[in-house]
Amino acid sequence: MSYSPIIQKTIEYIEKNLHEELSLESIAQFARFSKYHYHRIFQKEVGVTVSEYI
Repeated sequence: MSYSPIIQKTIEYIEKNLHEELSLESIAQFARFSKYHYHRIFQKEVGVTVSEYI
């Protein structure tokens, strides 16, 4: 599946860091978005929430 570059980058970040405690806030901070904006764009592109993806 093809995602925007920032979503692809954060998906890679999530998958590399699954052994750590990840939160929407930490992932959004990595992407340099507010957690609210990141949640919306992630769900729109991926089709599930960040929590569901993890």
